[in-house]
Amino acid sequence: MMALGAMAGPLAGAAMPLDAARMRLAGLAGDLADGTFVSPESVQRALVELSAAMDPLHEDARLALVDEILAPLRGSDPAGEVVLAALAFRHSGARAALDRLWAAIEAGEWSAEEENFLHWQMVRLAFLFPQAFDLVQEPRLRRFHRARVMRWNRRINMKCRWLPPERRERRRLMLVSQQFVNAGHAPTRDLLDYARCLRELDFEVEIVISPEMPRELPMAFPEPFLANHVARLDGRRRISFEGAEFDCWQIEGAMPHAKGLSRFLRHVASRRPLVVIGIGGNGIAADLAGRITTTVTLPLAVRPPVSEATFIATIGAEHVDGLGDTAMREELDLAPERFLAFRYAYRLPESGGEVPGERTRLPEDSLLGVIVGNRLDREISGDNLRLLLACLEAAPRLHLVFVGPFDRFEELAAGHPLLAERATALGFQRDVVAVLKRCHLYLNPARAGGGSSVAHALGCGLPVISFTQGDGAFAAGEAFTVATEDDYVARLTRWSTDATALAEARAQAARRWAEISDRRASMAGLMEELGKERLSRPAQLFAREGAGGGNRPARHRRHRRS
Repeated sequence: MMALGAMAGPLAGAAMPLDAARMRLAGLAGDLADGTFVSPESVQRALVELSAAMDPLHEDARLALVDEILAPLRGSDPAGEVVLAALAFRHSGARAALDRLWAAIEAGEWSAEEENFLHWQMVRLAFLFPQAFDLVQEPRLRRFHRARVMRWNRRINMKCRWLPPERRERRRLMLVSQQFVNAGHAPTRDLLDYARCLRELDFEVEIVISPEMPRELPMAFPEPFLANHVARLDGRRRISFEGAEFDCWQIEGAMPHAKGLSRFLRHVASRRPLVVIGIGGNGIAADLAGRITTTVTLPLAVRPPVSEATFIATIGAEHVDGLGDTAMREELDLAPERFLAFRYAYRLPESGGEVPGERTRLPEDSLLGVIVGNRLDREISGDNLRLLLACLEAAPRLHLVFVGPFDRFEELAAGHPLLAERATALGFQRDVVAVLKRCHLYLNPARAGGGSSVAHALGCGLPVISFTQGDGAFAAGEAFTVATEDDYVARLTRWSTDATALAEARAQAARRWAEISDRRASMAGLMEELGKERLSRPAQLFAREGAGGGNRPARHRRHRRS
């Protein structure tokens, strides 16, 4: 079996990309199966080199390598099996490979840091491969998160008093997020905008950042998700956003950890907020606050967030109905009354109106179809690439504009003359809105995300073409979604040749934007949903006997600030 050191080196003898990928994959898989003593750092370096070797291959070739090399092998220990299973799933998207990955994770004994890291990798995979996380696999993510919450509840072993609504500050809310970067970072901007809207509704709002997303590698994993973190923001401060000021506390250290969670729960108890609102789900701190007061989790995507909050805000009953059978939903306390109707609303980022040095690169006499994304290297391949080439063939006036990191564009253009002649890759753009306003329509490829970019395109008056699945479909609405690739090309062809149809589509885009952009009304509706009866119930997980660290009813006494 090839040693890892040899496998990780140059492959001078590999004449073809497939040979290079096979050699790297076989070497790494063999080492992990044999239990060769290598460090996680060495495995991670090998995974990076393997990714570079696999990326140029057609998806059919990647699938063949998975079947040939990974299927018959098993890791010699849980960590090695996780790597092999994750590789198989990433390159196949197959439910069987996902089942193997879950089995490896569930069989292992992980440190708290490793467990947190693995949870977030699975959250990321659920976003990238939503079709694989079906009624069998998606509940495993919810069970894994529930087990984590209960373990942390036992670790901190802290008695908490449930506050009935009459003992809380009626106009005080606490927003809890897991990341704060800057106002140019979309999730951070959304957090601040939620706070601003609630302030305009006469609530006192405090922001708490519990930085639980992994920022370092405790173990090897293929193409791992690591979050940006701004350590200098640790501690308490006042922050301002569009004329409003808020108290903000970024809990110190890499959360979750026992000291930080205990301090946070004492802080919640002392502040006595009416509701703790978590952003996006998967948060230990936000969920544990349900031992003290009512908690609500807001979604960041179409699927209901993974959360143990008292209530889960969701954009539609059809997504709740897709969470599993009756027995599973009873097991995980996913009864209909736990979900709150929520109209997710978008906001158009500020724009300077110009893209210095870039606008001149876009042909003035073409129909500019723009595609925005942070994962274009992965998304513009396979079926998506073939679809865009078909669009260029069907619409001679069309010129594609790619916005976002796209390292493989030159390679793709070299192999596809249509891309070389009628496509421009602008790379990362700080002012995306300015680019959108320069274009004529938005083309959303088949992908799990894309909701914000679709919404922003509508906000700039651009008609959208999207498939019926994913976050982009929700933002686009029924008028701008199509079922098949043929429908996609036909819609584009019509808009490229019929000026009246394109003008009508622009008017429809403006109407759709008005429907999905009133964030203040969205938050007002959410707070109206939280009547006194709902505020009286603790989170289901902590109401269950034996959840650990039981609650005691609050007595009337003075509360200390943490």
